Amino acid sequence: PKGDWLTSGLSASADTLIIGEGIGSRLVASGTGNLIEIIGVSGGTQIANVTVRDLAFKGLNNMTTGPLGCGVLVQYSEDIVVENCHFDSFGPGGADTATGGAAICFHTNNVRPVARGNVVVNGTGYLNGVDISVYSEGGDAIIEGNKCLSTNSNGIYTNAATKLGRVIIVNNICKNHTRHGIIPV
Repeated sequence: PKGDWLTSGLSASADTLIIGEGIGSRLVASGTGNLIEIIGVSGGTQIANVTVRDLAFKGLNNMTTGPLGCGVLVQYSEDIVVENCHFDSFGPGGADTATGGAAICFHTNNVRPVARGNVVVNGTGYLNGVDISVYSEGGDAIIEGNKCLSTNSNGIYTNAATKLGRVIIVNNICKNHTRHGIIPV
C-alpha cells in the first residue's frame, strides 16, 4: 500500500508479484544493500516469473560495491519484469572509481529479463554508476520505454559477457548523463 517502507534484502521467490500503488508506495533503503533481490542458484534452481511493478525506490547514493546496493538485483533467473517503477538515489556515492549501485541490475545469467516504463533519477557514480545494468546475460533482454535521468551516472549499460540472445534497447530516454547515455560494451 501507499507509504514509506524501510527495506533491505527483500527476497522474491518464483511466481511472485510485488505490486505497489504507484509512486506513493515507496521502498526506502535501510542500509547499503539491495532493496529487492531476485536471486536463483548458479547451476541450480533459477527464480522464474517475478514481476515488480508500480513502486518507488529510495536509495542512499552510497550503496555497496559490486552487484549489490541496487533497487532491484536479479541473478540466475528467468522471465523477470520490472515495470512502471520510480528509482531515486542509487549509486556508489562520491568515489568516482567505485562500482555497483544500479537502480535496476540484471546481473549474471538472466533469461528474458524486462525493464519497461521505469524512471531513474539522482543516480551517482561518475565512472561506474549506472541507472539500468544488463550484465552477463544468458538470453534475450528487453529494455524499453525507460527514462534514465541521472546527471551523475551512466544511463543504460550492457556488457560484452552477453553470450546468448539479444539485448533489445528501444524507446528509452537517457538525458544529461555525466558520461554515457547508453553503453553497448
